Amino acid sequence: MTAEYRPGDNVPSIYDKIHAAIQPNGELPSSFSLRSPKPEEIEWADGAWDGVCIYHNRLETPDLSPLILVLRRGSSHVFAHAKMALPEVFPDEDHSMLSYIDAAQNWILDHSEELDATNLYLFARHLLFYAREKEEVKLALSLLEVVWNEKDQEVRQAVRELAASDEFTLFATFAVSNWENKNEEIFRMAQKAHGWGRIHAVAALEPTTAEIRRWLLYEGVDNNVMPEYSALTVAEKIDLLEVVQAADRNSEDFVVAGRILVALIESDGGPVLGIGAYEQEEALVRAYIDKARLAMPNEDNYRVLRIIKLHYAEEEDESFQTLAKEADAVLSSDSCLNYMRRKAGQGENLRLASQLGVDCAKEIKAAFRSDWRKHYAMLQFLDNQEDLMEMADFFLANVKNEDMLAPQNVLVGGTGNHAYEIMLEKLAGYSQQEARLLRLGLRTPVVRSRLMTLKRLRVWKENGKITEALQRAIDEWKKNETDQKMRFEYLDL
Repeated sequence: MTAEYRPGDNVPSIYDKIHAAIQPNGELPSSFSLRSPKPEEIEWADGAWDGVCIYHNRLETPDLSPLILVLRRGSSHVFAHAKMALPEVFPDEDHSMLSYIDAAQNWILDHSEELDATNLYLFARHLLFYAREKEEVKLALSLLEVVWNEKDQEVRQAVRELAASDEFTLFATFAVSNWENKNEEIFRMAQKAHGWGRIHAVAALEPTTAEIRRWLLYEGVDNNVMPEYSALTVAEKIDLLEVVQAADRNSEDFVVAGRILVALIESDGGPVLGIGAYEQEEALVRAYIDKARLAMPNEDNYRVLRIIKLHYAEEEDESFQTLAKEADAVLSSDSCLNYMRRKAGQGENLRLASQLGVDCAKEIKAAFRSDWRKHYAMLQFLDNQEDLMEMADFFLANVKNEDMLAPQNVLVGGTGNHAYEIMLEKLAGYSQQEARLLRLGLRTPVVRSRLMTLKRLRVWKENGKITEALQRAIDEWKKNETDQKMRFEYLDL
């Protein structure tokens, strides 16, 4: 590496950290993050702030004058003074490079005659390799979109490596906009990033080849944020209706097309545009139902049909309601229900089988007994009180203190608390099992679980069901409760 300027100490730059962590496949380890290692500091995940700003309209352009000063100093080759002014450009998260970028690039183009492009490029190069602040690296990538040296292979490689970090993928797509093979580079970025970076790269990617279109079909919505953020983009770029129409009804292409359709439907009314913005919405959904109706029994298809049914049953338009009825007809067929009964009998797809009305109580109880920490959510599909009391007895006999450990007054707990809350919500009738659960709930440090417990105890009190053992537990709780507002609200117990 031959950059001309180097800070005087050994603190690694952001590029240094990423370069050292890059794996042979060009990806960063899944554990890699630019966030602070201090557990007491809550920070955005890599790339999340920019993503939220873009998709939730949180962008306002700050005063450009501090950045203009930096650019003028960079153009004059006084890089040290330019860097000294950068804290004024990025004093907080509301002053991000994303909020400046359009105005800054327009200013550079409007003042190109008075700026030295070579010096600006060298300044961008310096920040790219040596900056220790994320927004400064983004400034470098933004400058490379307007001042570029196509012969600089070191910078090319650095941009590729920085693009592997979800924090910088978006800006890397800007930086390569003048490269002769920019779409190939963006495709590589989309494959190497897995969070917000993939979302941004997919949005910038042009479906120019069969390889790209197939990758978009199979992996375009697969990110570790939410598939909904890319669903409409992918559906339009691959022409999802055409994919569904062309796919064999028993093929993997049809299955993955269904996953994109689900993401489209589930994003409707959410943070991004969904199925309602797809130009051929009704034709797409109808094509899927028609093909799924004739397909071999398949739980993947049934999940999609259930989402279609639930979504379009709420629509006022009769043609959309018809889609819901047609999906329901497939789900109510003997072929579907017999298949799901067989699967449930094998201990598989219990959630979907229960949602489709198959009685899975026996299998759910067996699954809960085999590993309650893994299968506790299935309790929501038990309605018989005897079954629920049986599972409560098992839970109370097997739950350990560590299952419900949490910092004092944390809002939401872990597996033990989730299982507890489901059972408490489902149980009725003032049973002995519920009373034992309530005593357990009074001791949990988790706020949500304690509140559920106290609300339920108030019902017990109003109906004269508080036992001596329960009252002793309540009195003990009153002595130990650290949340004074909660304690005051339930002093009447």
